[in-house]
Amino acid sequence: MILQIENKTSSALQVISQPAIPKLPDTTSSSLPLLQNRWTCEMCEVRVSSELTLQSHLRGKRHRAEAKLWCDFCNLRVSGEIDMIAHLKGKRHLAKLQEAFASAGAL
Repeated sequence: MILQIENKTSSALQVISQPAIPKLPDTTSSSLPLLQNRWTCEMCEVRVSSELTLQSHLRGKRHRAEAKLWCDFCNLRVSGEIDMIAHLKGKRHLAKLQEAFASAGAL
């Protein structure tokens, strides 16, 4: 959009350019994605209202007590099969295994 404003001190015209206003996206309720308002720990069947609260629950005694799987090498309890698989593929676990096999080979 270009506006022309007459300069009061002289007869010349001064041209001022202003940026065009960008078109805003449609914000009707049907166009907005649904926001998650509940977080759930499936293992403990606990529902909380924020991600921060869920993270706190996952670090808590009740959640850890529900954990069923144990890694003897790392002295670690995990809450489910997916977590155990991730742990078994992880750097710390593999390093402990390597250390255990190295010390067993030294005997």
